[in-house]
Amino acid sequence: TPSTLLPAEDVTMSAKSDTEVLHDRWVIEVADQTGADLTIDLGAPWGFDATRTSQIEIVLHGEFNTSLDATTNKTADGDMMLVLSVGDEYFAQLVRLDDQKHAFKECPGKDSTLISRNVQEMISAPFPDRYYR
Repeated sequence: TPSTLLPAEDVTMSAKSDTEVLHDRWVIEVADQTGADLTIDLGAPWGFDATRTSQIEIVLHGEFNTSLDATTNKTADGDMMLVLSVGDEYFAQLVRLDDQKHAFKECPGKDSTLISRNVQEMISAPFPDRYYR
């Protein structure tokens, strides 16, 4: 675990086998669309209140390779998808890190109820691409 990750009680992190720590940084090379590349599990003390507004802040510092692909003459496709779930209810937020037209996508949409689905099964599915799950 990079030393930049402050230790916190009842928080666990796991990464796919193609994710490594290099020079005190997580290096995530997305090899396929199956599963989560990096998972952070927060235990019961991190729960949200059922009736009051709750918030969690995630601060990420990183880089994205914006060089042109010689065969396509396009920059690499770089998206970050955050899936926040409690049991099998979740919402997801996609943030584009590249020069695509849309800055983000949310699921479900604003003012909609959480989606109820087997989250682990959805994340682990080999298709469709993560964007469409």
